[in-house]
Amino acid sequence: MKEDNKLLDAIINLGVGMKELREDMKGIREEIKGMRKDINALHDEQHKTNTLLAEHSRSIIKLAEKINIVTNHETRIIRLENATFGKDDKRISMVKEPNAEYKKKK
Repeated sequence: MKEDNKLLDAIINLGVGMKELREDMKGIREEIKGMRKDINALHDEQHKTNTLLAEHSRSIIKLAEKINIVTNHETRIIRLENATFGKDDKRISMVKEPNAEYKKKK
């Protein structure tokens, strides 16, 4: 009889433990669902960030190309001046801004 009671108590304790485990698993499942939502939101944010980075990279490349074109203009102008006037020509080939004279106010 005592052995039957011990066996019955063990089965009851096992059932109670299983019930607690099921409740814990429910809580863990809810946490996992929340984490999945957070991960999906982070994935969307990362996608937007990657898209913006790609656009910025393209604009930086375009800007660098424009800067390179501008710096190449200087080299081109020097070559044209040398070809037109010659390296030994003493004339000023660059255009200067005119001096503006201002009248004094009375």
